[in-house]
Amino acid sequence: MPKSLGAGAVPGLTEIKNRARGAASLGSMTAELAKSQWQGFFERLAPLLRAQVVEVETTALGLGDSIAADWARLASLDYNAGADMLEIAVHGGDLAIRHPARIELRQEEGALQSIEIVDAAGRRGLVVLRAPLRLDFAF
Repeated sequence: MPKSLGAGAVPGLTEIKNRARGAASLGSMTAELAKSQWQGFFERLAPLLRAQVVEVETTALGLGDSIAADWARLASLDYNAGADMLEIAVHGGDLAIRHPARIELRQEEGALQSIEIVDAAGRRGLVVLRAPLRLDFAF
């Protein structure tokens, strides 16, 4: 059963597109998180995600996808506004994404499935949750 994030806990989500892969009835949706909301969002979300099992993928321009963490326990997921850096720490290593340009949340049927972070150079970090997190707000 997915964990739940309380209603109203995450203001500022802006629906940008519905990516239902051709099947809108499945309830698949991607939403971009406004930059002004990043720090507050991750402060609220991080305690719920701590110790969740995640897969972390990275993509560098021209190098393709790489698995940075293959179904490891998440130690922390933090955005530092002063340093403009998002840190993804899993047991056994961590990944710092400096100067993120965009953060998108993907949910299916009301449960958070993944968080995609894209930096200014187009490099991508993707955190995929093994156990979806139920979100009690609409995108």
